[in-house]
Amino acid sequence: MPQQPSTPQPAAPELRVLVDTGSGGGAGDIADLRREALDLLASLLPEGARVGVWSYGDQVATLMPPAVVDRAWRSRLRDLIPAVQATGARADLPAALSAALDIPAQEGSRLSLLLLSSTPVAVADSPMINAGATRDLLADTLPVLAGSAIALHSIALSPQADRGLLEGLAWGSGGLALRAQAPEEVPLALLEILDRALPLAQLPLRGDVFHVDPHVEAFTALLIGPAGGAVELVAPDGTRFLPQTTTAEVTWARHESLLLARVPGPLAGDWQLRASGAQARRISVESPLRLQVDALPATLAAGQQGELALRVVRPDAAPGDDTELPDYAIDLALSGPRGFSASVDLSTAGAPDPDGLIRVALPVLPEPGRYRLLLRLAAAGAERELPLSLEVRPASDPTLVTRALSAPPDNLRLPMLTLAGAAVLALGALWLVLRRRQRDKLDTWRRRARRLQGENSRSA
Repeated sequence: MPQQPSTPQPAAPELRVLVDTGSGGGAGDIADLRREALDLLASLLPEGARVGVWSYGDQVATLMPPAVVDRAWRSRLRDLIPAVQATGARADLPAALSAALDIPAQEGSRLSLLLLSSTPVAVADSPMINAGATRDLLADTLPVLAGSAIALHSIALSPQADRGLLEGLAWGSGGLALRAQAPEEVPLALLEILDRALPLAQLPLRGDVFHVDPHVEAFTALLIGPAGGAVELVAPDGTRFLPQTTTAEVTWARHESLLLARVPGPLAGDWQLRASGAQARRISVESPLRLQVDALPATLAAGQQGELALRVVRPDAAPGDDTELPDYAIDLALSGPRGFSASVDLSTAGAPDPDGLIRVALPVLPEPGRYRLLLRLAAAGAERELPLSLEVRPASDPTLVTRALSAPPDNLRLPMLTLAGAAVLALGALWLVLRRRQRDKLDTWRRRARRLQGENSRSA
């Protein structure tokens, strides 16, 4: 395959996490899911990514301002989790989005949002004002997110979450809208969104064996399944590591249904991950050799053709340098509903464009449902895999979902109508004030987005 030109390294991807602490989400089960999700994020977020965390209920609180994830960052987040409690009947999502987006992202980085939601939008005591705020998010905020290439991903932790709003914001901005309403569902939902927002390459597992090449700086072995099964990590020199013992070579972390083993500076060679009863296993790597996806739609309509754009990031490659990776091959495997499967050989896609991107048209996906995509790279004794997902909706489904207010009953007496009319006028005035404030903030976001686009154009 032709060598791609050397390109400037992009800034680290950024993620802003918004945690719904409105009490409308229900009882302790929701609080447990919320704490479980934050604890898992502290373990699953990749080193070097920039992440910030906010909570929102009656008020918005900055739990963790955007910063680079490292061991100290993870420890601070875990220390804060017990204090993340339900804060009242309201859930002011517009204010939370405003707070999270008010801090500019690093130049050149790709910003994503993750919303952990358990209640509908509630900015006031009035259902009318709340319905208006919900519509404004879809009508005003969503175009700003989409126009700034900011993907909003969501996980509904409760049946009370507004699925129509969450799907509208996610699908309209290029994000994923998932549900996780049981403890065993939370890890899989988080992993799927992190694969999209903060993708990490993986090493292929063949049985129990995976090969660590010299470009691997660290790897994390992840197991999903019930606790109690026998687990063993075996190094190329025969050294065995068990979850009961954390050493300088391997750090273990256990959650309810998830086990992690992080290995910095691993020996090159064949490792083994032996695990009885594991439902899923993966080996994610930190390495200068990786696949980077630049563009992939999160959702498509059935029968619509999408495009994938990616680049191979090579370690310390200088312009015209063919010594590191003289040859490499890339392919894409797809699987989906009703036994659908397809593969695309990207090695025949032609030379990369001037930005180093390889562009390929995806096969037409006719059936609605969830599709799994797996990018695979083989290069000079090194292999990488990058899992992705794509939601295909029925062709007739709208991208945005809004809800009309229910008509009031027609048996109200005249005095009640008079009082209701006065209340509507007052609430309407308040709604106009809130809408104007939100639009002022949206104008600020639009100006910032145009300024960043102009800077990027000048730098290009």
